[in-house]
Amino acid sequence: MIKLKDILNEVDDKQLYYHVSSNAYKPGDVIKPYFNPNKYAEDVITDVHSRQIMKQVDDILTKAKPSKASSRDKSIFVFKTKSDAKRYSMNMPGNRKIYEVAVNSNVEWHDMNWIDYIFGKAVGWSLGTMPDYVLKQLKSYAKLYWNGESIVDHTSGYFKKPIWEGIVNTSVKIVS
Repeated sequence: MIKLKDILNEVDDKQLYYHVSSNAYKPGDVIKPYFNPNKYAEDVITDVHSRQIMKQVDDILTKAKPSKASSRDKSIFVFKTKSDAKRYSMNMPGNRKIYEVAVNSNVEWHDMNWIDYIFGKAVGWSLGTMPDYVLKQLKSYAKLYWNGESIVDHTSGYFKKPIWEGIVNTSVKIVS
C-alpha cells in the first residue's frame, strides 16, 4: 500500500498543483497526457452548434500557438490554486473530483477565461461565414491567451477573476 508520507517524500522537489477529473484516482497513480479537444467538446458540450463553435475556437487557438509553446492536445491541465480548480469544476457536467498532483516539468500558464471569451465572440458565425475582421480579432485574443496575459488587463467590462490553467505535456502523479 502506498502511503501519503512516501508520496510526499518522492515529490519533495516537484511542484504541487490541482487537477480536475471525472476519473477515480488514488494517491500514487500516474496520469499521462491525454487531452483531446474534439473528444472534450463531444463529452462536455451537449448542443451540436456550440460543439462546432468550440471546435472552431480550438482551431483558432491551435493556429495561433507559438511554435515553442506546448500543445493543448495530448496534455494535462492543472490549476495553481484549489479555488481555480473549484471554479472550473463548477461549470463542468458530471461528478468531477479535484486532485493534488505533483509536476516535475515545465508548466505554461494561461488565463482560461480567454477561451470562453473567444467562444462568446464566435457564437453566431460558422468558420466559412465569419468575416475576416472577426477572425482577426479572435486570433489576437488567442495570442493573448498563449502569451499568458490576463483577460482583465485587455478587455473592458470583463471582470471575471483569471482562472490560471497550466498546460503540462508530461505525466503527473496524484498526491491526494
